[in-house]
Amino acid sequence: MKITNPHFAQFSGFILLISLIIMSQCIQPNTPSEETSVKFTISAADLYDAFSRNDNNSGQKYINKIIEVSGPVASIQTDSSDKSVIFLLDDLFGIRCTMDSAYSASNVNKIMGLSPGEHIRLKGKCLGFQTDVLLSECIMLEINQLSPSAEE
Repeated sequence: MKITNPHFAQFSGFILLISLIIMSQCIQPNTPSEETSVKFTISAADLYDAFSRNDNNSGQKYINKIIEVSGPVASIQTDSSDKSVIFLLDDLFGIRCTMDSAYSASNVNKIMGLSPGEHIRLKGKCLGFQTDVLLSECIMLEINQLSPSAEE
């Protein structure tokens, strides 16, 4: 059966174009890299404070965005899937940064060599807030031995 309706070809082309646009939006890398643009830069204390004061507004602003966060290391742990997790501010109420698997594998000594109190800067994808602000697929950008207040 031959389709001779010229509108059918235009409609098919339009559907194909829309499908390609939708697919390109869905197939974006979700892992931050050093080249991935950051939507927000904020201190760990300010990010935690924003979520603890107004979870809904902060969620709309930060969730699913790549953010750069800086603050003092509270502890370094490994989660149930063997991913490195860096806690900023506090182990219970702070920022929980689950590190990117590939980054962790090639920087395990750097991550595990961190000490509580060291000031770091990292970026990752914000997933939301439970008792901590949750960041995933994180990579470290900088490690400072002293916190900013100690440098003054």
